[in-house]
Amino acid sequence: MSASRWALWEDVAEGIRAQPGRTGLSCLALAIGIAALAVLTAVLGGLDQRAQGIVRELGVQVFGIVGGGDESGGRERLGRAHAELLAANLPDCGVAGVRVESVRVAGDRAAVGVVSADAELAKVRGWRLADGRFLDELDIRSRARVAVLSAEVSRQWGKQVGEVVTLRTLPFQVVGIVDAGGGRPAPELSRAGVGLGSRLLFVPWTAPAPWRQTDHHADTVDAVFVRADTESGYRRGLAASIRLLRQPDQAAAGLSWVTPDDLLAGIRRLQRMIRWTAGSVAGLCLLLGGTTLMSLMVANVRDRVPEIGLRRALGATGGDIAALFVAEALVVTGLAAVAGTLAAHLILLPAGDAFPVPVQFGWRTALLPGCCAAAMGMLFSLGPARAAARIVPSEALRNE
Repeated sequence: MSASRWALWEDVAEGIRAQPGRTGLSCLALAIGIAALAVLTAVLGGLDQRAQGIVRELGVQVFGIVGGGDESGGRERLGRAHAELLAANLPDCGVAGVRVESVRVAGDRAAVGVVSADAELAKVRGWRLADGRFLDELDIRSRARVAVLSAEVSRQWGKQVGEVVTLRTLPFQVVGIVDAGGGRPAPELSRAGVGLGSRLLFVPWTAPAPWRQTDHHADTVDAVFVRADTESGYRRGLAASIRLLRQPDQAAAGLSWVTPDDLLAGIRRLQRMIRWTAGSVAGLCLLLGGTTLMSLMVANVRDRVPEIGLRRALGATGGDIAALFVAEALVVTGLAAVAGTLAAHLILLPAGDAFPVPVQFGWRTALLPGCCAAAMGMLFSLGPARAAARIVPSEALRNE
């Protein structure tokens, strides 16, 4: 660093030390605004991440059909026959029906989701096989006692392809391990009835099910997933499925169609609301901090008129004087950016899942507040810096 630049930063440090109260007040006001901006950025990033997770978990160009029937009320639930009807009439789409039941397994403190599935499920949901194979048509026809584990269950149980898992009293041979996603499903998927989670064990829907108290209505499903290869095929498949299942002879009352657009609409509404409300609060806090910073700079210029005149008399240019005050403002806003960003992290990180909306910390939550602070330092110090640059030695003498 050159001697002139080093001298500039020494002067900046001296100016800040000379006005600790004003500097601290400006830094605090700016830090509140920066913290609000960092929280806003983290929340919007978390909502974007949830939206991406919904699309990733449900699958690209996949929609779900959820049964809403009530057996006690005399309405039939969504069944395998409905899935077969869709598969026969939607040749360009993949169709898979699932029934999910929570089963306790010896040696595992938490229940595992046993998914009675058909051979198309992994393909329809776009899951990747980590080892072995998924269920096939032969497994379905022969009522085979085979199982496919999700990657998380395989890791937790230490089970690999070729080993045996016992569900209640019956052994099932593991034939594959599938990556069915990690962590809990997005709440929107669970509320819509299409969230399966990641602790899963897949068995043929025709296989014996000793965990059920009765096989009555064993052919019912909780959801049917439909996948198309193209956007136009997706739209046609969605319209055709609605038309087919709403026919009077299907007796499928209370069905709901779950699409990514439906799930994302709620998130987008929440994002817009947060942008307007939290964004307004952050903007007002930043404006307050900026005006406080400008007041600090104006007071500094007024108090340092003799010093400025002396510097001009010793050969400092107007640009040198302006650079001094701009640099001082950048230091103050930089300190406020660091303090505000750290405060946001300290507030949100311990909250974790208890926070009512998802948050995501990354480069945006650090870079955006920093850039905003630098811009504010430049903007709100420009006027006072130009005023200081216009001071001449004769004016300084009149202030002595």
